[in-house]
Amino acid sequence: MRKIIRLSAMTTAMLIIPANVLAQDIGDTTAIIVAPQLHRDDVAGTRLEPGLSPQPHRSGPLSVAASVSISGGFDSNVLNRGSESIDAMALITPRLRVRSETGLGTFEVAGVAHLRRFADKDGEDSSEYAVRGLAEVNLGAGTSVFADLAYTNAIEARSTFGSASGADEPVQFDLIAGEVGAQFTFGPLWVRPSTHLEFSDFSSLSVSGAVTDQSFRNMVRAGAELEAGIELFGGFTTFAEARFSKNDSPDAAVTAVRDGDEQTVMAGVRGEITPLFWAEIAVGLRKADFDLARFDDTDGLTYRADIQWFVTELVTFRLEASQSHLNSGTVQVGGILSNRASLTGYFDTLPKLRLSIGFDYERNQFREVDAVATRVSTRLTAQYQLNRFLAVGGFVGIRRQVLSETLFLPEYTSVSTGIGVTFTP
Repeated sequence: MRKIIRLSAMTTAMLIIPANVLAQDIGDTTAIIVAPQLHRDDVAGTRLEPGLSPQPHRSGPLSVAASVSISGGFDSNVLNRGSESIDAMALITPRLRVRSETGLGTFEVAGVAHLRRFADKDGEDSSEYAVRGLAEVNLGAGTSVFADLAYTNAIEARSTFGSASGADEPVQFDLIAGEVGAQFTFGPLWVRPSTHLEFSDFSSLSVSGAVTDQSFRNMVRAGAELEAGIELFGGFTTFAEARFSKNDSPDAAVTAVRDGDEQTVMAGVRGEITPLFWAEIAVGLRKADFDLARFDDTDGLTYRADIQWFVTELVTFRLEASQSHLNSGTVQVGGILSNRASLTGYFDTLPKLRLSIGFDYERNQFREVDAVATRVSTRLTAQYQLNRFLAVGGFVGIRRQVLSETLFLPEYTSVSTGIGVTFTP
């Protein structure tokens, strides 16, 4: 049975927000941890020497994994503005995952929280948390049903989505996303229908002491997806998928509602090209229509790619690219068309030492105001695994945003660095 590895593309994009929208590089818990999700677990980036790998606690079919990371560092531009705003920050991140695998199926509950505190700019202090539950039940004869439900409370990175740049605080939002479906397997052929539902709610902002409403961004999304594929040889699969979503903005003014629908069809391949290459590549067409004529519809090519090259046991390279539609923080723009690409190298230089260097590129189009925001960043991370229970890590990174039009976003440059420790009982 093919493992369920993701929700529908729209829901997945929202669920990864806590790891991608943090207002400060040091606020990202992956800053001191090098633990990518790769296709293989015996290559650079995932391979650990015997006795060094953190192990979950097991009792029969039940496993429990917990950890806590404590880190601190500096950011030269905490507010992501044209004028630098240096500050120091501390971050505490507990994680917990409970998983059960039996003949009946797989069940998992996971949670993570970020507690962030600043030395000077206490208006940036924040807490984030996310909880997710997954269940897959095997019904026999190549049939399974599944459910996936997640709740997230998070903040947005400043100066990225068009929200009030002079706000006294970052944007806070809640997200509930779920998906239910089934999978049917007929020899090498599998079919996977599903439905998804998503609710997002954005808190009001304080701007110079006054309250600015953000409810025009609240969204309800409901839709369905059908994915089908056939395994050709050695786990190499070709697949096709179709998605439909109906979007409703229940709290926006009549002149700002973002009601509409989205349709996407894609086809692609997934699997080992050679023992040294694994890839998932999909291309297709995407159409997004708004009910209001003031917002620009989109109609064109869409894509996603994940290419992993296992150069040697000590070196791995990974290239990722995707296109998505983001929730705009400015009332004049219905949605942000975002194209992202990243290249990351993992280097297991010593049995206990792991290095990674990453380059990220993001191009966001605010179509209604004919503006483009381009962000580039790079980061070097080192992690040293002292033993099975304790790891120390550190990083240095730089990010920069440039604009075609300085309408509501600032251009900025920031350098950040930090160190921390992760304890796994």
